[in-house]
Amino acid sequence: MPQTILIGESYSCTYTVWLASDSLTAHYNVVTATAVDDDGTEDTDDDDETVTFDDVAPAIQITKTASPTHVPETGGNVTFTFLVENIGQEDVTLTSLIDTKFGDLDGKGTCDVPQTILIGESYSCTYTVWLAPTRSPPTTTSSRPPRSTTTAPRTPTTTTRRSRSTTSPRRSRSPRPPARPTCPRPVAT
Repeated sequence: MPQTILIGESYSCTYTVWLASDSLTAHYNVVTATAVDDDGTEDTDDDDETVTFDDVAPAIQITKTASPTHVPETGGNVTFTFLVENIGQEDVTLTSLIDTKFGDLDGKGTCDVPQTILIGESYSCTYTVWLAPTRSPPTTTSSRPPRSTTTAPRTPTTTTRRSRSTTSPRRSRSPRPPARPTCPRPVAT
């Protein structure tokens, strides 16, 4: 490996290695370089480097399918398939499968959890159930509030009446226009 390095020059090399740490413990190492001149005098130097690890969150994707997707109104068996894929960068453990209609799927059909799913792999299970429409009695709705069966007691009230005059007030009339002046008739002569 000896390399001759001229005055003021340098030597560089690279080394690539795969590092991983589930515990997220940092990788720390030290490199030491030793050189000798033409007189045989030796010199050494070292340097360190630290590589830290970022936690990678698991990433899964679930697909639910039904077969068949149509049944008669009288009902029929439907097989549901649940496919869980590990699309992340590390192995995962599937800890539960919960369905809004069927609840916890563990132990139902072929479903069994927990399951380890390797990177790029998947887990699949099925559950077959009889589906039929649920019928409920018709309900009537009214926009009217319900009638009260009890009546509140009446409270006597006092009313005050204004007395009315028996004579109605006179209406004021507008004054009559003055009589027209009459012109005397010409007298015949």
